Amino acid sequence: MNPAHRGLCLPGLDEGESFIFRWQFNLMDPADFAEAFTRALIIADSENTDRLARGFPVEVQALREYRHVDGYWGALCDKAYAAGLMENRSP
Repeated sequence: MNPAHRGLCLPGLDEGESFIFRWQFNLMDPADFAEAFTRALIIADSENTDRLARGFPVEVQALREYRHVDGYWGALCDKAYAAGLMENRSP
């Protein structure tokens, strides 16, 4: 089990999507490893991001898709809405 997400998959989302969703909606416990890891990942340069990817490939890939794939966030919100995780289709 990856300590960054501790196996927490939200209904209807995979691990990477759950990671991004919890980060964007501030659903991580500030005292939890996931919060500290996420802060480090967000500010990491490309070399350190590559290093983090060795231990946390799912989270790093999800963040890369969030940052670089057109429509990623909208599609994730659509999935979250369909799964009942959001009251409105987009934040």
